[in-house]
Amino acid sequence: MDLRENYKIFCSIVVYPVIPKGHIIYRLIPTAVHTDDDIQQTLEAFSETKKKLDAGAYKVDNIPDMAEVTGKRFDYILEKPRNK
Repeated sequence: MDLRENYKIFCSIVVYPVIPKGHIIYRLIPTAVHTDDDIQQTLEAFSETKKKLDAGAYKVDNIPDMAEVTGKRFDYILEKPRNK
């Protein structure tokens, strides 16, 4: 989320079971319209987010609950499914 929201870089992540537990891979889709500057900005964003990761900025305690941030609750997800 940090890459998208703060650095304007869209990527998806690949996690377990595709790769071993505890690892993350960024999936990027570069195109012909991306410039050398775009690539440099992406590499700088990766460096900055790595520093944040090492400093603990992405620990669960430091990440806001999006339901609280947006004022919406998603309690319906916790409800048991109803038989039809």
